[in-house]
Amino acid sequence: MTEELKSKEVPPPRHAMTGAPQPYRSLLKPDPRSGGTGKGFVAAVVLHVLVIGSAVFLPQLFDKPHPLRKPVIARLVALGKPREANLLPRRESPPPPAAAPAPAPSRPEAPAPAVKTAPGRRPSVTPPRAPSRAELMQQALAGVSKRSRANPTEEKPDPDREGSPTGSPEGTSATAEEGDKYFTEIHDAIQANYVVPSVISERERMYLTASVTVYVAPDGSIVKSEFTKPSGNSFFDQALVLAIQRTKLPVPPPELRKLARDGLQLDFRP
Repeated sequence: MTEELKSKEVPPPRHAMTGAPQPYRSLLKPDPRSGGTGKGFVAAVVLHVLVIGSAVFLPQLFDKPHPLRKPVIARLVALGKPREANLLPRRESPPPPAAAPAPAPSRPEAPAPAVKTAPGRRPSVTPPRAPSRAELMQQALAGVSKRSRANPTEEKPDPDREGSPTGSPEGTSATAEEGDKYFTEIHDAIQANYVVPSVISERERMYLTASVTVYVAPDGSIVKSEFTKPSGNSFFDQALVLAIQRTKLPVPPPELRKLARDGLQLDFRP
């Protein structure tokens, strides 16, 4: 039994040249003949762990997206006259409600001529095709500019209102600071290219408002624009997008270029 066990045991390794038996040595234990210690091996293992860990976790720390900058909410300068220094601020009265447009007189329609048909046959009536939403939008944008020139509806500004002679009728600020003045120029430049779609009723215009953030390059070109708060009316929003695309803004002042590049939030009404 003992001889069978000895025959199954693995013989110790021997030297390839001399054939002398070699003692078993662990790879994790340093060789005393070389004078090495286990500290070097431990340091190598720690170094490899640090390299692998940095390759996995460092990209997650440095590749985080930058937080979005909040756009500057533009405050428009009101159209009016400068306030005297010795006067208290004037309380603005609410604007009067817009007058309802007078209904156009209806013309009597001429009776259609009777169509004679053969006895026993009914005339075939083809129902008219309903225009699509895109066709309605194109018709509204094409004909509204002529109607706006023929029937101007702009209200006269209040001569006693405090503000600036170069301000905006929709402005709320009485003082014309450098930032407010440039924001007013941006708003008025876009508003000048805006065309009110005729499919929007007068009543609906009173409640529509949209907030748009525009990003202005140092040369005055609009790099990007996005709706901060859409109006909910696709005709109004689409007309506002077309107005922004057609607008060339003045060059921003040097001290306002960073603010204009980070985004300016403007409010528009039809």
